[in-house]
Amino acid sequence: MLLKIQSLKPKEKLILAIIHDVFAVMVSFYMAFALRHGQLIPPEAKYKTFPLMLVIAIIAQVSCLAITGAYKSIYRFSSIPDFIKIFKGSSLGLLITTVVIFFSTRLNSYPRGVFFINWSLLLLSLGFGRIIYRIISELNQDRFIKKDQNKKNVLIIGAGKGGEKLLRDIKYSPDLRFQVVGFIDDAPDKLGRSLHGVRVLGGTSRLKALCDHLKINVVLIAIPKASGEDIRKIVSTINNPKVEIKTLPRFEDILYGRIEFSLLRNIEPEDLLGRSPVTLNLEEIKSFIRDKNVLVTGAGGSIGSEIVKQALKHSPKHLLGFEQNELAVYELQTNYENKPRVTFKIGDVRNYESVNSIISHFKPDVVFHAAAYKHVPLMEENPLESIRTNVLGTKNVAEASVINKVKKVVLISTDKAVNPTNVMGTTKRIAELVCLYFGSLNLETAFTTIRFGNVLGSSGSVIPRFKKQIANGGPLTITHPEIERFFMSIPEACQLVLQAGALPSKNRIMVLDMGSPVKILNLAKQLITLSGHEPEKDIKIEFTGLRPGEKMYEEIFDEKESRIPTTNKKIYLSENKPLPDGFEKLLTELLSLSSNSPRQEILFTLKKIIPEFDHKSNGNHQLNSKSFH
Repeated sequence: MLLKIQSLKPKEKLILAIIHDVFAVMVSFYMAFALRHGQLIPPEAKYKTFPLMLVIAIIAQVSCLAITGAYKSIYRFSSIPDFIKIFKGSSLGLLITTVVIFFSTRLNSYPRGVFFINWSLLLLSLGFGRIIYRIISELNQDRFIKKDQNKKNVLIIGAGKGGEKLLRDIKYSPDLRFQVVGFIDDAPDKLGRSLHGVRVLGGTSRLKALCDHLKINVVLIAIPKASGEDIRKIVSTINNPKVEIKTLPRFEDILYGRIEFSLLRNIEPEDLLGRSPVTLNLEEIKSFIRDKNVLVTGAGGSIGSEIVKQALKHSPKHLLGFEQNELAVYELQTNYENKPRVTFKIGDVRNYESVNSIISHFKPDVVFHAAAYKHVPLMEENPLESIRTNVLGTKNVAEASVINKVKKVVLISTDKAVNPTNVMGTTKRIAELVCLYFGSLNLETAFTTIRFGNVLGSSGSVIPRFKKQIANGGPLTITHPEIERFFMSIPEACQLVLQAGALPSKNRIMVLDMGSPVKILNLAKQLITLSGHEPEKDIKIEFTGLRPGEKMYEEIFDEKESRIPTTNKKIYLSENKPLPDGFEKLLTELLSLSSNSPRQEILFTLKKIIPEFDHKSNGNHQLNSKSFH
C-alpha cells in the first residue's frame, strides 16, 4: 500500500493528503462534542446548524493548513518545522471557525470548552497521520536495505550535529545502499546512547575491532574540524585497504546545515599533514591588493598560478601574469577569459629587456616573483640554467622594479636555500641575497622574501609521482627510509604568501611555519592504503638512495638566523645576516659564467658567494633540529 502511495503523482498525493485532513477535521470536530458531553451522539448533532458548522470547520482548517505551507512538505521527511506549520494552520483555522460560529449562533448550545478539545484532537490527528506515514516509510526502507545483498555496512565517526545530519541524509537516500550500523565517538557521555535508532558503539580505540567484527565497508568521518593528526590516527587504526574512508570538507557546512552525503570526499594527502587551519587577516590582505596593479612572474607554475587565483579574490585594479611557457599562458588565458582585470603575457625573466618592458608599461604596485627552477636533480645536471633563471632572473626583476619605482617586490624562496647541499638551493639563497642587496639601497622599493618548504601537488613533487606509481601498480620509489620533508598545501602556502607580503616589513626574509616534518615512507604507506591497496603486498616500496644534492632532512632557519614573531602565528621574520664581502663583484663573476665554463668552476663560484654550500655532502647533511619548533 505504501509503495503504491509513493508511486503516485504529486497532484494525486496532494489530493490524498487533503482527503486525510478533511477526515481528521470531521472526526476531531465531532469527537470534541462527544467527549464534552460524555456520549457518542452529542445533543448538538441534532441541531440543523451542526452540519453547516462542520462544513465551515473543514473549509477553514484545510484552507489555513494550505496557507501555512503544510501541503508543501514531503510526509516521509516530516519533522519539527512541518509540525509547526500544522500548529499554525490548526490554530488559525480554529480561530476562524470559532468566530464564524459565534456570530452565527452566539454560541448558543455550543459549549466553549469544546473548541479547546477540538483543537487538541485536531493537532493529534493531523500530526499522528504524518508520523505514522514516516515511521512506515523508514521501516520499509530499513527492511529493503537489510535484504539488499549489495548493501554496504557503514560506521560514522562523530555522533554530533554533523553525524546526525549525515545519518538522516543517508536514510533518505536508499539508492546509496548504505546501512549505518553504528557511530564512533570518544565522548564518554555518548557511549551506548542512540541517535535516530543507531547506537554509539565505542570510541576510536575500538575502531579496528568494530570494522573487522561488523564487516564494515565504509567509514565516514563526520567531524569537519578533524585535524590532520586525527585523520592520520583514524587511517592508521583502520589499516585496511578494503575499507573506504571519506570525510566532510569544511566546518562551514555545519554552520549552514549543509551536511549531505554528496559533500563527502575521499581522504586527500593534505588531510594527513596534521596542520592547523590558517588564520588570515583578510582586511590586511585586501588593503595590500585592492585597487593595485599586481604582477606575478612564473604565473603558469604551481605557486604562481595559485597566487593569481588568490590575489584576484581581493579586487586588484589589474593583474598581469608573466610566464615563459607558451602552453601555460594559453591555459591561463582560457581559464580566465571571462574575468575582467586580468592579463597574461609571454616573457622570460632571464631577459632584462623583456622584464623591464613589462614593468615599465604595466607599472605594477606589487610584484610577486615566483618564476624559478626548483627541481633538485635537474638543476644538478644543469647548474648554469639554474643560475640564469634563479639568480639572473631575480636580479632582472629586482633592478627593473627599482628603476620603475615598484612599491613592493615579494620573492618566493625555498627551505632548500638554508645550508644548501645542491645547486638549486644555492641559487635560491643567492636570489634571497639579491633582494636583500637591492633592499639595502634605501630606495622606494621594498623587498620581502618568503621562504617555505614543499607544497603538496606542485609539479615535480612527490605526491603526484606516488599517485602515478600507484596507478601503474607500483613500485613506489623513495630515496631513503628515514627521509623527511616539510609540507603544506598550495592554497595554504599562497594565502600565507599574500599575508606575509601584506605585513609592514621591508628588506626582510619571512619564514612560514611548516609545522612538523612528515616522514615520506609513512606518507607513502597511507597513500597506498587509501588507494585500496596493501603496502608491500599489493604495491611494493623500493629505496633508490639519495639523489645528488638531496638532504635527508630540510631546514627552515639557518642556525645563525634569529626568529622574530609577527602578528600572524604562522609567519616569522628572520634576522638578516650581513651580505658577503664584495657581493656585487661576486655576483657579476657568477653571472659572467658561460656555457663553456667547467662544472667545477661553476660550483666553486657558487661556494664563494655561499660558503655554507656543502656540495660534497651529497645529502648527508645532518641537522641539530628536525622540526620547526
